[in-house]
Amino acid sequence: VIFSICSVVGNGIYVLAGTAGKSYAGSSLVISLILASIIDGGVCLAFAEYSSRYNVIGSNYIFTYITSGEILGYLIGFSEFICAILP
Repeated sequence: VIFSICSVVGNGIYVLAGTAGKSYAGSSLVISLILASIIDGGVCLAFAEYSSRYNVIGSNYIFTYITSGEILGYLIGFSEFICAILP
């Protein structure tokens, strides 16, 4: 659970807010950071809910496979693999 939270926080706040701040936010960067933090908190709560409901060790692939089926689980797993090998 801690690894998932660290991953979500790192990707959600730093990457999303940096990209949005550079491209769209301008002088309202603080509001953009607060909005990204709120969205990131919701994602963290969803991961906590899934990990407490389903007693398996996994990531987005396992949770999607259990809740939505094999095809969506495969697509999520494949996209995670592609994101891991691309720089």
